[in-house]
Amino acid sequence: MNEAVVDENASSGTSLEMEGTSDLSSSRSSKSKIKKQVSFHKIKIREYERILGDNPSVTSGPPISIGWGYVEDDFIRSVNEYEGCRPRRRTKSELIIPSFVRRGLLEQEFGVSMESIKAASKEVKGVQKKRRMTRVLPEGIENAQEMLQATTRKFSNIFGKRKKEKEKLWHASRVSTAQR
Repeated sequence: MNEAVVDENASSGTSLEMEGTSDLSSSRSSKSKIKKQVSFHKIKIREYERILGDNPSVTSGPPISIGWGYVEDDFIRSVNEYEGCRPRRRTKSELIIPSFVRRGLLEQEFGVSMESIKAASKEVKGVQKKRRMTRVLPEGIENAQEMLQATTRKFSNIFGKRKKEKEKLWHASRVSTAQR
């Protein structure tokens, strides 16, 4: 039995869970073609909680994400039944939630404090600023910056290992002193 969770309506936090069987049997011909088949027979719908997010792709305001909590619909549908009654897919522009609407949802419906909303918005602006700066850096500076970061990591690893070795020796000497 296979399960697949399909995000049907990202901004509302609704997803689909399909259960079914998969037939991945292969029939090899002289050209070595592999035939694969997947089928589903029932769908359970879950509605996930929406929370204050951290995705910096919003143009302004706080981002919204889906959380781990969900409510599962008790009604199980066949795939054909669901496809016959599901709402039409929304366009990209219909999926965009204006910042004032996100702010209102977070504060009034999800109970997020205004301080948290402001902090998330400020953090998003900081990440966006760093991304803009990275885009305008000449390629040579980017390479130098990457080399500097790699060198810093290497030194941290070397000196970190030495520090751990010193701590182990110190601990071993205290243990041996205590045993005497």
